Amino acid sequence: MAQGIAAKWQALVDLAATKGLERGAYTVPRGLQWARKASPQHEIQLRPPPASYVALLEAIGGCPVFGLCYYDRDGWSFLSPSAQEVLSTDLPTPDDVWPEADDAGVIRCPFVFFAGVELSDIEGWAFGPDPARGDTIVWEVEGGMPRTPAGPFEAWFDQRLDEALDRIGSAGEAELSGWREALAKEDDPHRLIDYSIERRLGDIDQRTDVDRALVWVVDPSTRPYCYGLWDTQQSRWRIEPRPMYRVSPFTRGVAEVIFGEEGSSYGGPWVRIDPQGTRQ
Repeated sequence: MAQGIAAKWQALVDLAATKGLERGAYTVPRGLQWARKASPQHEIQLRPPPASYVALLEAIGGCPVFGLCYYDRDGWSFLSPSAQEVLSTDLPTPDDVWPEADDAGVIRCPFVFFAGVELSDIEGWAFGPDPARGDTIVWEVEGGMPRTPAGPFEAWFDQRLDEALDRIGSAGEAELSGWREALAKEDDPHRLIDYSIERRLGDIDQRTDVDRALVWVVDPSTRPYCYGLWDTQQSRWRIEPRPMYRVSPFTRGVAEVIFGEEGSSYGGPWVRIDPQGTRQ
């Protein structure tokens, strides 16, 4: 079945391209990084995803994104593992039980937010238990809470793909033109990339295991935010939390940041640093 939905996804990508909507159907690398919000001393454990989901992402080479306008609620953005960790710790159960660290310091997330249409308010779809059998299925997420079981992943996504193919295939020229105009201005329909800390998606494939072990942790309650750099291999701060406007992941031992200092703003200047915070 995973091969079938992978082929149907490619059919959607091809159809979008023939209609001049190639910016509305594409994949995002799974290594896309978001800044972590939970305490870095805590381990986050996510519910294992269905095998068909894993097979799909491997077959298509990334996380599928579909949207024909900004905040397209008839589309979706599949989240990278980093983004899933950030948002799933803010996702309670339908009984309003929130993920919390246990005595061993582990945060277990029974529901995993894996695809969204509204990421700031957490609306879209999550993996969670089947109320009848306990298997992992898709749940609809509204207003930051799982609300309704939506069935097995492969059947759920197959239906989404059929709806997207019909939406584009049945559209008239005026509607297609409107989508082209919208996509010329915005091709990150649900702000998946915008909410990340990436500067260039091409950097993702260049990261080493040492780079990936360095995780930015953010406190969004301050202005500007406070960011600290946590080394997951050594379980220690490399850079203690301090005001910064923006940060980027480490790539080949170097990151780019905007320090929260006089003369700086969200627009810059960007500064290259090593893992100790020394300017390069």
